[in-house]
Amino acid sequence: GTNEKATLTATHIGIAYRNEVPTGMQFRIDHKGSSIPVAVSGALGTPRVYAALAGLSVANVIGIDILTAVDGLRGWVPAPGRMRILEGVNGSIIIDDSYNSSPAAALSALDALAAVEAKRRIAILGDMRELGAHSMEAHQLVGRRAAGVVDILVTVGEESHALADSARENGLKADHVREYGYGASVQVGKDYAAELRAGDVVLVKGSQNRIRLERTVRGLLAHTEHAA
Repeated sequence: GTNEKATLTATHIGIAYRNEVPTGMQFRIDHKGSSIPVAVSGALGTPRVYAALAGLSVANVIGIDILTAVDGLRGWVPAPGRMRILEGVNGSIIIDDSYNSSPAAALSALDALAAVEAKRRIAILGDMRELGAHSMEAHQLVGRRAAGVVDILVTVGEESHALADSARENGLKADHVREYGYGASVQVGKDYAAELRAGDVVLVKGSQNRIRLERTVRGLLAHTEHAA
């Protein structure tokens, strides 16, 4: 955890950079009086830190030396669509979190976007599907958080209209919000590929069902040959 009572305590949590480009998460782990630097590359967000702590805890329990375990984390490769850092067109950075979306995950992703250094923060957010009676409230919650984080908000789907409305109601300028319906994921990629520039960081997150924002990510990649 992140408190001193934990067996393995993470401190100094932050984003790692190389040449002003985010490369992943970094922190220090306090264990038995030692403070050891840890790096998790390729993805952003504090959930990566907690996942690393879980892995290190297992290593500790089964007798793997902590330094060996920390070194092993350097070879970890994030799963596709899970807060993965990708090179975007025109010098932009894409945070590809297109695998799926839920309220807690969307809020966490926006927290990561808020923490990263950027000239413009752009969020392309699709519907959070299968929330039933909670859908309206959940999309409004995410819209409120987005209003305090992003410079530009793009929504994809029908349930996300509530997200866009909430963002506007909470201070995001109307001309900084753009809404698309179902089946528009490819078009969003085409539209914004022409608008992105160096220093932009773009979070892409949405559910799979009828949204499929990995198709948006493909259109924003600097090297589409790596899309798979």
